[in-house]
Amino acid sequence: MEIYNVDQKPLRKKDKEAYYYDDVGNFVRVPSMFDSKKDVFTFVMTCAKKSIPGITEEMIREVWEEAEEKKSIIIDALDQLKREHDSAADYFKSAAYKRAIPQIKSLQIPLLSGEQAQKIKGIGKGIAAHIDEILRAGRLKSVEEREKGRIERQVVVERFTKIWGVSSKTAGEWYSQGLREITDLTDEKLTKQQQVGLKYYEEISQPIPREDVEAIQKRIDDVLQERYSIHPTGSYRRGASEVDVIDIIISTEEGQKIGKALLKKIVKELEDEGVISDAPVFSAKTFMGIALTPEDSYRRINITLVPEDETGALLLHTTGPQAFVTHIKELAAQQGYKLNETGLYKLSTAIDENDEKISVPKEQDIFETLHIDYTDPEDRF
Repeated sequence: MEIYNVDQKPLRKKDKEAYYYDDVGNFVRVPSMFDSKKDVFTFVMTCAKKSIPGITEEMIREVWEEAEEKKSIIIDALDQLKREHDSAADYFKSAAYKRAIPQIKSLQIPLLSGEQAQKIKGIGKGIAAHIDEILRAGRLKSVEEREKGRIERQVVVERFTKIWGVSSKTAGEWYSQGLREITDLTDEKLTKQQQVGLKYYEEISQPIPREDVEAIQKRIDDVLQERYSIHPTGSYRRGASEVDVIDIIISTEEGQKIGKALLKKIVKELEDEGVISDAPVFSAKTFMGIALTPEDSYRRINITLVPEDETGALLLHTTGPQAFVTHIKELAAQQGYKLNETGLYKLSTAIDENDEKISVPKEQDIFETLHIDYTDPEDRF
């Protein structure tokens, strides 16, 4: 059916009102969802008769009344949800239902989908999803059913996020697609990192014993120590008996260009020697992959490449804990310095580019520059 603007010309996007010719040739405004039921029904009937051959007013009215009954069910269900949120003291969500219910009650047309409902001010995706559920199933799931669904979703999302490289958002999307078990995942759904995570799912989801960190560090030392300095870091350096991932800093001598090319060269050497088994993730300075212990156990490893004069700063930040690092940074600021992962800087009174970078190849260099006592990693709290 043709729709026009007020000038009886084809409707344009910028037109604020729409018009049509009714059955007797009158040029009338297209009603909104909140106009009188009579006007809305007349418009719907005119549209249906012009687009569906053989349809009668009786047929249209039957469909209309059935949809009206469902609207009552929707209103009752949303009111139930409002009361549940009231009792749980979740007043923010309760207020959303309180605003939506009168809007739906005042609606003069059948409510046929959540998408349609979202065109009503104050109705978002959450309420729209409930409306779709009610229209599809004829009812709202019970509190017990919804709670069971939430628990199932939580369990599945937690299961998927144990796969290396899978975020909670991705896991939630997979759940919405009907995936429930690890065996439901296929390579075409996964990134290279996630494929590696799935390949070693059982082993790399377990904590890494301290002795495995030491063994892998020794293997890396044997391959690289004559040309690079190797520094294990993270909570391992503070004496942790287990870690989630092996964190290694490799510092280069002055003059070597830090970048992905050098990092890939280093990792390739480690792959050739059987220290690294899989190398799915690279950036300019960081590699994330899978390392192999002498006993052939697979462990997650992160390697960060850093210039020698920045090593102390990165070691401090990655050793942690965060409260200790924050304390040292505050002491530095009090003395006119800036400390971050790339180094220690003497602040200039001019623009940042004039800050003096202090060479800190060791953590002790930071403490000495700031005239504070060095704290051993295992004593940092």
